[in-house]
Amino acid sequence: LEKHVVLQTEDAVGWFLLGGAAHRLLDLSVARKAFSESCRLNPENLQAHLALATVCFETGDTSASIRACRRAVELAPTNPQPWFSLGVALECSGDADEAVRCYDRTLTLDTDHVEARKNRGALLLEQGRVDEAVANNRLLAERWPLSFDAQYNLGDSLVALGDYRAALRSLQRALRIRQDHPRALLHAGFCQAQLRQFTEAQKLLDRSAELDRSQVQMYREATFGAAAGDEKYALPELDAQVLFVLHHFDLI
Repeated sequence: LEKHVVLQTEDAVGWFLLGGAAHRLLDLSVARKAFSESCRLNPENLQAHLALATVCFETGDTSASIRACRRAVELAPTNPQPWFSLGVALECSGDADEAVRCYDRTLTLDTDHVEARKNRGALLLEQGRVDEAVANNRLLAERWPLSFDAQYNLGDSLVALGDYRAALRSLQRALRIRQDHPRALLHAGFCQAQLRQFTEAQKLLDRSAELDRSQVQMYREATFGAAAGDEKYALPELDAQVLFVLHHFDLI
């Protein structure tokens, strides 16, 4: 392919094929150059712009990725994929509001776009738009009831809402799909502690610690304000009743 494009430098298809081959071989610099040439030679090629956006994103050039995505959106405004790719790039750049709008547009065009729904819910939660995040994640869980991510994301947002009973139900469904997920166990244990189901809560918290002490350690540090490496907080255990008391009195 390289010999072909050297001999026929104005062949947009050849450059596109070279970009695809280089991308598969993880030669991102060659891939970027090839896709850029393909876009220059055939500026109406939607797939070339999307491929260029992907490579730019993977190399950390978010601004270039956004430019390529915007061109793809111009070329195909009713295609959900350019809108989704633009949303991902904008989210990575820190423009959460615009990213949510892109995910909204994606879902208008394709209501079953699972990744857009997941990303939208996570961003809404990060922005403190908890009610909207819960509504989004309910739709996700209803549409994909056997998806771990769908059930976990719904549980996570319900925890933020303070609906611990409903959150626990979603997290338990998630754990039936992936029973040894440390973060889901941690959240479920927290919910059970808030519901005063201390014995069951402690089992989940202990199991989470067995699987991934780092998750529990980070949780302890966030909860108790402990500095990393503080021996006082180095043990992996979390006490369910202590979590209840601290949260009940708004100390965490």
